[in-house]
Amino acid sequence: MMSPARARIGGLALFAINLAYAAGLFAAMFGPNGTGTLNLGPVLGAPLLLVPFGLLMLRPVDRNAWLLALMCSGFFVFVGGITTGLTPGATVAMAMYRSLVMTMSPALFAWLFLVFPARTPLDDHAPGFKWGLLVVGAALVLTSDIWPVLLGAARPADADGMLQVPLIQGNLRRAIDFLYIMGAFGAGLYGLIWNASRSPRSDVRRKTTVLATGTALTVVPWVLVVMAELLGIPAPQWLGIVAVLNTPFLPAAVAYAVVRHRVMAIPVLLRRSARYLLVQRGLAIASVLASILVAILLVGVVQRLLPEESEFGVPGAVVLAVLTGVTLARTGTQVERQVSGRIDRLFFRESYNARNVLEALAEHANSAAGRDELAEMLEAEIDEALHPATIAIYLEDQHDRLTMMASKPDGSRAPRSLDPRMETWAPLAGRRKSVLLPIGPGMLVAQSAGGDGGVAGRLSSLLHPVEAECLAPLAARRDHRLVGLIALGPRLSEEPYSREDLQLLDSIADHAALTVENIGLSEEMAERLEAQRAAEREIEVAQDVQRQLLPARAPELPGFVCAGHCTQAKSVGGDYYDFIPTGSDGLTLVLADVAGKGIAAALLMANLHAILRGHHDLTRNDPIGLLERVNRQFYASTPGNRYATMFLANFDRPSGRLLYVNCGHVPPRVTRADGGIDKLETTGLTMGMFDTWIGESATTTLHPGETLVVCSDGVPEAMNDADELFGDERFDDLLRTHAHLPVPELITAIKSDVQEFAGDRRSDDLTLLVARVTA
Repeated sequence: MMSPARARIGGLALFAINLAYAAGLFAAMFGPNGTGTLNLGPVLGAPLLLVPFGLLMLRPVDRNAWLLALMCSGFFVFVGGITTGLTPGATVAMAMYRSLVMTMSPALFAWLFLVFPARTPLDDHAPGFKWGLLVVGAALVLTSDIWPVLLGAARPADADGMLQVPLIQGNLRRAIDFLYIMGAFGAGLYGLIWNASRSPRSDVRRKTTVLATGTALTVVPWVLVVMAELLGIPAPQWLGIVAVLNTPFLPAAVAYAVVRHRVMAIPVLLRRSARYLLVQRGLAIASVLASILVAILLVGVVQRLLPEESEFGVPGAVVLAVLTGVTLARTGTQVERQVSGRIDRLFFRESYNARNVLEALAEHANSAAGRDELAEMLEAEIDEALHPATIAIYLEDQHDRLTMMASKPDGSRAPRSLDPRMETWAPLAGRRKSVLLPIGPGMLVAQSAGGDGGVAGRLSSLLHPVEAECLAPLAARRDHRLVGLIALGPRLSEEPYSREDLQLLDSIADHAALTVENIGLSEEMAERLEAQRAAEREIEVAQDVQRQLLPARAPELPGFVCAGHCTQAKSVGGDYYDFIPTGSDGLTLVLADVAGKGIAAALLMANLHAILRGHHDLTRNDPIGLLERVNRQFYASTPGNRYATMFLANFDRPSGRLLYVNCGHVPPRVTRADGGIDKLETTGLTMGMFDTWIGESATTTLHPGETLVVCSDGVPEAMNDADELFGDERFDDLLRTHAHLPVPELITAIKSDVQEFAGDRRSDDLTLLVARVTA
């Protein structure tokens, strides 16, 4: 797409050519060889140049603005008539330009009003029709009598010296001209009438009514005049007078539709003041005025200085005027870009403040702590900056839907929630740019914003209750999903949203989308932390329960000392020891190790503890029967891959006899008085491995000074960083070294040595049970 600066230069060049033609018309009336008679055609047709070209300067890259300017150029040269009293070269140049724009104007008229202000059914069903009219118009231009003249053929002239350029040549040419003009103007008028009366959108009908009326008042009389000429019927004089007098209705209707109904989005209307036009666009206007003055002066000077027979005349003046206008326009555009911000700050504080408000909002949007706060911030600041009649702020909630978090007015009729997974939203999220919903399909602002008419129509229908004119999508950076939407209704001032407004809204939307994502991540982290805290609280409860399952203190027997210790690898574990009194002079010692660690092992340990305590009456007289029952219940209540090793011993204090059963456990040690160490090897199957337990008991005797040490596999299987096991041999050496220590200190020594050996690599529960006969 051509840049606005280059397009504006092209518009100035076309305007300069029209001014040169107008200058030729006035020179033909009041020049040295002029008639001296005022022709109302160019006077009343002047608005045909001023209004369309004013719009073109403000919307230089808009296709419809160019169609309007070119069409009105053809109307102007037709209404103004043919120049007289000029040099032959100037006359040829004028005739050539007149033939070109006047012949093409019917096709341009049809094209414009078949698609503007809204696309018509004819263009929907036959989009090539308007192209066909352009081809016919171009063919008529190429077959015009002007080309033989330009190529050097005879130059017929009438008695007044005016070059004859007949519009038609023979009956065939008349028929083609007739069909072309009737078809083109008929199609254009059909488009206007259909939009004014049959359009499904009331706003389109309202805007087109004035435009259609003014256009018909101007075009219909002139079409009738031309039709009469083509048919060889003299047109009534009154019809010609009406046609001339009605000429200003077309530009007046266009101007009214633009200003009152915003048919075109003209940036100059953003301030709606003459002061803004003169100051903010002063440089551009100065360029246009300079081009006008240069064209008029050059035409007058050249006409006076050069001989009458010179062919340089008007064509040379036109070239100089165009070059001068291009230079002035380029210089004005560069200077305007540099000083526009300073002008806004000095003269238009409202615009400057609005930009500052939106920029500050874009910077501070990510400071919002929650969705509601972010939505309120967006609603308040956007309302202050742009003053829309309605606002609806949608943000992604925890259920992945877009929920209205703020609105203006309160309780807006807009839907309370939207599904971002609908296909309607996909183009909006993918483009990550604000889109203007057309007040009517085909509206110039929608095209200049690059919007998709179909998508815009669906979005406009979906958000019809909020009368949305502008949508700013909040798209996630990672997956481009829609995490929010800002819907703005028409502005209270009835001014359209400018390109600068859209750019600032895009910046706000980017920052707000990032904030929504951060809020979502924060909520996810908060949920995880809450779940973690809940799990920690549950673990603390489990720790308390497990501590209560272990003996608070060892029972007291004369001449006998025992103690136990359990260090879990995790917060809770599957190791378990217990002292169960069996009368006044007996004690049952138990140490079990449930396979696994953590909560699962702790639950199984609690289950095992409950089963043993539930049958404690059998511990002294029938340990084998006890273990059979324990195994049966433990097997039935645990998964197949869960089991427990266990050492159970009944100690009789009077005799010192120790009756024990080792169910696959680490062999306990008995340190003898002479320094030897005995191992109490396995005598039965592990608990819970099979539904039937098989095992037997064994007996040993503890004499005074001898110590029983029972440990879990966390002692011999402890591993250091060099992948070395603590092992049985190191454990036995440790016991020989510290055998003389009191029972509590012996436990501490064993625990310290194992922990020092393993360092930070300790990964299993460590449980000890130590008993000693002292007398």
